Amino acid sequence: MNASIDKLLNDIDKLKKINKSSKRFISHRNIYPYKVKKKPYEDHLPQQTLLGSAFLIKGNNIIEFYSWCECDHSIYLQINAKTSRWIGLCDIINIEDGDPENINFMLGDIDKIYTIDTYQYYIAQLIELGFKLYIK
Repeated sequence: MNASIDKLLNDIDKLKKINKSSKRFISHRNIYPYKVKKKPYEDHLPQQTLLGSAFLIKGNNIIEFYSWCECDHSIYLQINAKTSRWIGLCDIINIEDGDPENINFMLGDIDKIYTIDTYQYYIAQLIELGFKLYIK
């Protein structure tokens, strides 16, 4: 039992080291840069930004945007009315020391995003700030 806990803690430490360095993270996740060529950026984002994962990286700041379609999304908790719904999330994987880009201020309060326009707006604004888009 103790050996498995030690292995788990060791794996967590390795993952933390990978997430602290954008070069290691890119290699570990096997992602590649995607060049968004024209403005408005929202109109020229790849399909992975609408369903799947997309990463925005600047320096060692790493942000993951991922989205999916939930087929049995409950509209109300008390009523059994269910519908299909597109959902997007933003996960801050790493922030450079001192948070020079104010990422916590911009994205820290985002829980779930239910509109594609808002989701793409966040991605486009980060690209505008100099973040590079990475996809699988």
